[in-house]
Amino acid sequence: MEMPEPEAGWLRHPVFYNPTDNAVFLVVMSDVLIRVSSAQWAHRSPFIKTLMHGHLGKPGEGESDKCPIPLLVGTMPEYEDFLTIIFPRCARDIGAMSEREPRELLAIFKLTSYFDMHEDHSLAYDALTAHPNFDPAYKLLSGHKLKIPEWRDPALRALLSIGTDKLSAQQKEWLHGFEVDGQAFYLTLAELRAWLFRNRLEITETYAQCQKHVTCRSHALCESTWSRIWTGFVRHWLHSSSGCSEERAREILRAADIDGLGPCLHGMRDSLTEKALLQEEEKIQLLLHMLESASHSS
Repeated sequence: MEMPEPEAGWLRHPVFYNPTDNAVFLVVMSDVLIRVSSAQWAHRSPFIKTLMHGHLGKPGEGESDKCPIPLLVGTMPEYEDFLTIIFPRCARDIGAMSEREPRELLAIFKLTSYFDMHEDHSLAYDALTAHPNFDPAYKLLSGHKLKIPEWRDPALRALLSIGTDKLSAQQKEWLHGFEVDGQAFYLTLAELRAWLFRNRLEITETYAQCQKHVTCRSHALCESTWSRIWTGFVRHWLHSSSGCSEERAREILRAADIDGLGPCLHGMRDSLTEKALLQEEEKIQLLLHMLESASHSS
């Protein structure tokens, strides 16, 4: 028996429209019909469970193509990624969240929120937050749109390590619409990166020579030791394209083996850590604060 044609303008999805399943939904933003098992979906979604028990919607909705249940949030490409966690099409679809790409995870994150699928939503969030291939520009934009402030800090620091001159066309497009304090974010990012590089040059010059402490009795040893520490530090610090963050710089200094050596070394390390590096961190924190109220034109 052939299925009757759907309403004019609506298309049946080639994968997620199964004539033997019982519930018909319309992805409104894409004018596409899906027909799936409501019981299988309701097992994961309290929203769908409530809907199918007749507490939401109109009588008869979802029983045929002529009266589908409207899904007002999300596009069909997003549902194609999202529905695979409920209705796997192949072995890959059964894989862990961490194995999916950021684009897929963002669709899952968005729609699991809409359908009250709390466990899946948390898994998608964790996978996105730790994903090694989540582009920092895309992460910053996504965090802004989805109101996830926790993504701002790592995204901004990663963008600073790349440099605005090395951003791809796609990355620039993602950042294009941002405005921070009335200025395009791209320009603000370039200005901060320029300031950081100048600051690092000044730090390099200021701290290159080990300053003698009044109580030091072996300053020659302190000088040679500091020279070795400083050479390794600067190699990471000046070449910002290597992604040496302020946190990484502190780690390098903390790892320097100066216990039992002269007070000059402790004084140099403490001064650099607490004063020079703190200036850099304050600048970054200021921009992060400004990003909280940033606007973005979609």
